[in-house]
Amino acid sequence: MKLYIVTTSRDYEFPIEWYTNREDAECRRNSLDPTGYGLFYVAEATYGHKFLSVTQVSQFYNVPRNTVLNWIKQGNIKAFRIGSKWMIKAESLPSFNS
Repeated sequence: MKLYIVTTSRDYEFPIEWYTNREDAECRRNSLDPTGYGLFYVAEATYGHKFLSVTQVSQFYNVPRNTVLNWIKQGNIKAFRIGSKWMIKAESLPSFNS
């Protein structure tokens, strides 16, 4: 799944919103920056990050999905929502770094 971010920094380190299609991301950027001064940027989230679903993480660790959701709530896993789906950065999981 391709993900697109709207961010305020050129290095894309601090995404403020995530979208599944570029058109929606561009539309949101334009609404945030109607003057076109370049205060917001849109980029494809492909800079080395792999994103996993709750189901994929639960299968990897062999735990129920609710356990993974609890880890997210507790702040043990970095995750963000796209609609009703949670996406998890693989790099925030020690075993996925290799």
